[in-house]
Amino acid sequence: MGRVLTKTNKIPSAIKDDYWIYVMTEEAKRVEGQNVGKWMLFVPNGKPLDELWTLVRDATLRGELGIAAKVSTARPNPNAISPENGVVIVYTKNFEDVEDVKRVGYSLLSFVSPPIYYKTDLATITGQYSNRGSFRVSLYGIKKDRTFLTRGVNW
Repeated sequence: MGRVLTKTNKIPSAIKDDYWIYVMTEEAKRVEGQNVGKWMLFVPNGKPLDELWTLVRDATLRGELGIAAKVSTARPNPNAISPENGVVIVYTKNFEDVEDVKRVGYSLLSFVSPPIYYKTDLATITGQYSNRGSFRVSLYGIKKDRTFLTRGVNW
């Protein structure tokens, strides 16, 4: 997850000297990284990203979502899917704990509309990005009709 701050009031659109702003729960500090995964929420940069980040950041720090979260900033990122959109990422401790992955994913739907996508941290570490030609990077997803998707099962 990179550099971590446990609390911050930074707003993504105001940060140009770093790619990410992070928050982390106490639980995250005790989690081994091997099975970590993340929900990815893509929204337009600027006010929509700033507002979503504030909601996700606060809910994460209250322990209502995953173990940590991060948001892209105004600094151009070569890994970004689109320069017009930013991403809020919400981490879960174990991608094999499907009930927790679902709980966090469906909780995020109170902030954004589906579809949303989930991938393992290992996929990121090994350079698997859909905008670089990797196929079926996401392990889970939630469709517009709120159906939970699992790669290889119903997707």
